[in-house]
Amino acid sequence: AHRLNVTVKDNHCPYFGSQSYTYLVYVNGCSADVWPGDANNDLSCNLYDILPIGLGFNATGSTRANASLNWVAQPSADWTSSFISGVNYKFADCDGNGTIDYTDTVAIAQNYNFTHPVRLSNPTNNINTVGNMYLISSTDTSGPSGQLSVRVNLGDATNPATHIYGIAFRLSFNPTIIDASTSAFSFSNSQLGNPSNGLLTFTRTDWVNGYIDAVAVRTDHTDQNIDSTIAVFDVVIVDNVSARTVLQFNLEGVRAIDASGMTKYFSIINDSVSVASGTTGITAPIASEVSAYPNPANRYLKISGVANMSRIIIRDLNGKAVLSTTAVWSEAAISTEQLAEGIYMAEIYSGNTVIRKRFNVVH
Repeated sequence: AHRLNVTVKDNHCPYFGSQSYTYLVYVNGCSADVWPGDANNDLSCNLYDILPIGLGFNATGSTRANASLNWVAQPSADWTSSFISGVNYKFADCDGNGTIDYTDTVAIAQNYNFTHPVRLSNPTNNINTVGNMYLISSTDTSGPSGQLSVRVNLGDATNPATHIYGIAFRLSFNPTIIDASTSAFSFSNSQLGNPSNGLLTFTRTDWVNGYIDAVAVRTDHTDQNIDSTIAVFDVVIVDNVSARTVLQFNLEGVRAIDASGMTKYFSIINDSVSVASGTTGITAPIASEVSAYPNPANRYLKISGVANMSRIIIRDLNGKAVLSTTAVWSEAAISTEQLAEGIYMAEIYSGNTVIRKRFNVVH
């Protein structure tokens, strides 16, 4: 580090002014140093460092002399390839063994949330926006010891998320309402990939502060188009809810990439659950005013009682969107003739509110 002292003087009459400033300047951006775990070389070790591992998966280069996982600057020769951001592949070789693979995530887990001094400039990626990402709770209401699932969805049937290679996000919640010992988050087998075969996943849960950092990235250098559930948060409510409250689930810091490394951002739709202090199964007042009929449906399903209705999505029991339509009135009819017999969920959107109605289709 270098200390830079600057004194500014003003000799303009009738006053003479003088002010001194001191700056501490770190110079390490022009070096070839690797900080184990900072795979994208953006000064910190966090969820976004998993994405370069998937982008450079199986790439090889020079090993790092005296490599360790310790959070210190370690000299390393450049590899022949760089990411679209301009960051050299060597930074993703977190353990320094000359290959980018699963073992490099160990350094990220060990040094998570650590930071290091500034460089001359931050790496920049091309940025693109694509589709919607949203949370869908299996119920609108719950109570003490209640169980529910919150699905993380990318895209839908009418607007799929296109050219997705990996995604990183934070799912936040109120930790005082959720039982940490019995709740769990996991990535699903989806169009993004299979978590047990070829999809690199990483999760880090902070039950005290109420968030889950989650990353899933492919390793085969091939994009996917997605319109389904990619992850599920299975939630159990604590058994001692003292007062009626709203349990909000929020997506934060969402960042996706395509196979070239281009950054993509989403329009986010969050969800919430009304949690009562009494027994479970209480119906939210707004949901009770909405009608979905006939049930069972044969040729059509009619929705009424929703002001400013903007969209309706029909999902099967796996969470996959099978039908979607826009609506700009308080009453709508959807044809169900093309749906197979079975149980479905109608998601009705009105402003920032999502109302869900379960119904059967019988032909």
